[in-house]
Amino acid sequence: DDGTTALFFAAQEGYPEVVKILLNSGADPNLCDIHGAGPLLVAVQEGYVSIVKMLIDNDDFDPDSGEINHTDVNAAREDGITPVFTAAWLGRTDVLKILLKNGALANPVKSHDFDDTPLCGAINRVHPEAVKALIDAGANVNTPPRASDGYTPFTLAVSKCDTDDSDDARDILQLLIEANAKPEGGEEVVEESE
Repeated sequence: DDGTTALFFAAQEGYPEVVKILLNSGADPNLCDIHGAGPLLVAVQEGYVSIVKMLIDNDDFDPDSGEINHTDVNAAREDGITPVFTAAWLGRTDVLKILLKNGALANPVKSHDFDDTPLCGAINRVHPEAVKALIDAGANVNTPPRASDGYTPFTLAVSKCDTDDSDDARDILQLLIEANAKPEGGEEVVEESE
């Protein structure tokens, strides 16, 4: 058993009506598979905007605790990958904006060895719209150099201009310059979820 639930499967396969029925029947949107991936992360991965919205808008009353449960928009897999990182990496800007608008952190708490940020993920995959959305949401453009390769957001963008040589890569570098990114990076900024 890999821990996947009916809700996980419906979110991953793109069945919004099934997701709605399961949520209305009390399915827990925060149950994850054995790797820590939940329904929201797989819906983000697949780009299912309506399912992402449905999961985020879900507010299920738990009679045992007396509290209203919401989908955790900042839940990370065991390797540190979050829904925001996934959306940024894949260039799913529409989903990324929904996540950020609903409390997802542009600068997620690092509780794993994973040393990438959503901003660097978007830069690495050359997604200027995602970079802009993250900067607009307060993503730190001056993170310290990554341990894995020594890149800061600025130096990663420069490397993409060199290897990709596209207008998108140059647009990303321009966005970082306008946001006062420094080649040497700076201090880690960590947001706390509410």
